[in-house]
Parts: sequence; structure tokens; C-alpha cells
Amino acid sequence: MLQVWIAAILIVLGMFLLLASPITGGITIGIGYALYANTSKATRADAESTFWGICLLCGAIVGIAAILGLFR
Repeated sequence: MLQVWIAAILIVLGMFLLLASPITGGITIGIGYALYANTSKATRADAESTFWGICLLCGAIVGIAAILGLFR
């Protein structure tokens, strides 16, 4: 379960890094997803709803920040 949470943290950080440095953000998201993909199905099932919920929430925040950045 810890590996799934570390993967979620890396994916979320990668989403924020996309604003500052797209290459670094993409690499961080890739590493996070690779960690997530290497866990067992049972472990993913235990943490999956919270994992994707956090990712979607942070993705929405980053999207709003990017849109607001267009108007400055």
C-alpha cells in the first residue's frame, strides 16, 4: 500500500511540476505511474479510489491554475 501512496505523491507532484518544467513533470508522472503499475492488483484495489481521487483533484487544481495563468 505504501508503494501506491508514494506513486500517488509522485503523480501529484508531477502535475504541479508540469507548470514549471514540463519535462521534469512528465518524468515524475512517469515514475509515479511505473510504481503504481508494479503493485499487485489486491494492493491497488485497496488504495485505488483514494489514489485516483487525489490525482483528479490535483489535476483540476493544476488546470485551474493554468487557466488563470493565461489571464495574467
